[in-house]
Amino acid sequence: MVATVPESYAVDSAFTGPVRFRFDERISERVSSGALESAVLVSPRTGEVEVDHNRQSLEVGLVGGFEPGRVYRITLLPVVADLFGNATRDPFELVFSTGPELTPTVVAGLVWDRTTGRGVSELQVLARAVEDSAVHLARTDTGGIYAFRYLPPGSYQLQAFQDQNGNQEVDAMEVQGGSRLLLGMGDTILTDVGVLQPDTTPAVLTAAEVLDSTTLLVRFDDFLSTQANLGTGNVGLQALDMTDSAALAEAGQEDAPLPVSDTLKAPAITGVFQEFEYRAFVQERIAEIQRQDSLRRVQMAAARSAGDSVRADSLSTASSPPPPPALPGGGVGSRQGAALTAGSQAGGSQGGAQGAAFPRGPDGQPLPGRRILIRLDAPLVTNQPYRVVATGVVNLAGMPLGGGDAVVVRTPPPEPDSAEADSLAADSVAADTLQVPQGSSTDSVPAADSMGPAIQPPAPRPDTLPPDTLPPDTMDVARQGRDHDP
Repeated sequence: MVATVPESYAVDSAFTGPVRFRFDERISERVSSGALESAVLVSPRTGEVEVDHNRQSLEVGLVGGFEPGRVYRITLLPVVADLFGNATRDPFELVFSTGPELTPTVVAGLVWDRTTGRGVSELQVLARAVEDSAVHLARTDTGGIYAFRYLPPGSYQLQAFQDQNGNQEVDAMEVQGGSRLLLGMGDTILTDVGVLQPDTTPAVLTAAEVLDSTTLLVRFDDFLSTQANLGTGNVGLQALDMTDSAALAEAGQEDAPLPVSDTLKAPAITGVFQEFEYRAFVQERIAEIQRQDSLRRVQMAAARSAGDSVRADSLSTASSPPPPPALPGGGVGSRQGAALTAGSQAGGSQGGAQGAAFPRGPDGQPLPGRRILIRLDAPLVTNQPYRVVATGVVNLAGMPLGGGDAVVVRTPPPEPDSAEADSLAADSVAADTLQVPQGSSTDSVPAADSMGPAIQPPAPRPDTLPPDTLPPDTMDVARQGRDHDP
């Protein structure tokens, strides 16, 4: 880029267009990505954009011309290339006025995915003026950062969206998000915008599983709102009739609803947690276990100092309750659960503190999850089916009335494998097949470990070498023909 018409920060009330960008060499008619018209953003958008290509320049105009009394910002995206395909590296921005004086203002921030907390690139951002409905445009860079400069003071509605059809309008099912702001004279405002795929259906319970005897994990098909408080009133647990379940299975109706048992009561639900709430719960439990362990060590030392060895021994053999189970892999929660569990096993507070750092978005709120955890006041009976029911669940898009049900069964722990008492029974050992030459001593029999536990050689004679010093055949040859030891 070597020149522009008008020049940057020029004030020309008579200017109607077109804007011209001149380059130092010939440019290609084809941009590196998209169409030539999409390579230019005109803000505010007061008419349809027209882009013409010349040998060493681009001309940008509006149908009906640039309006008087406006501050325009023309952004040339880094897609213009020369004849060899070398594209510009950075966007170029031209600001000029068709009447009012330029007022330095800045509105900038991060457009981020509400499910991951990361910035989203190549999204359109609209700043719609409340007073005159003028629409100003920007686009996020590779890190999700957008910026508006020289906006006139006033109230604005910000909208960030993924312009899938290229119409520069927010459509119903495009990824989107927004916020409002009031811009004063000379203000610099930093505001982040979270975006999310719109959703018109409630969250549905898809599966449930047993984490341990008193903890259930429930999965949904959608991210859950972190602002909606889930309690014991949203979740229920019912014991199912095993007899009727077997009858249904024999009748080929395994998927039929199982009747609720009248004789077996399900454990009561003591707590319902979203993933970030469960992390805090685990951290608190681990901290309590660590406090109990520290207190027990102090009591042990005091007992030993007082000569009460019995009490000290009883304290030393006392064990702390195990921490709540960590979440299985998948989702943002699993890493945190592993850190918390590691902190508990290490017996220090540092691991627990690190585990408590649940991932949060730029707005400071915990990132959402698709799972909830249920804590019970008593262990589940093994091989007994239970139905988990959830109601009134709100998803991240704010859709209420989510829920569903699923059946869980706690399987008994596997029995330990029984090892053979003895790999070689006494009556299964083969008879000694070693041929002992005549005249050789019985101490030539190999050691017991070479023949198995059933053969026990006699103790070596004091006047001979130990049997494991030389191989049996060497000892036999050495002994033949000798009447006495030297």
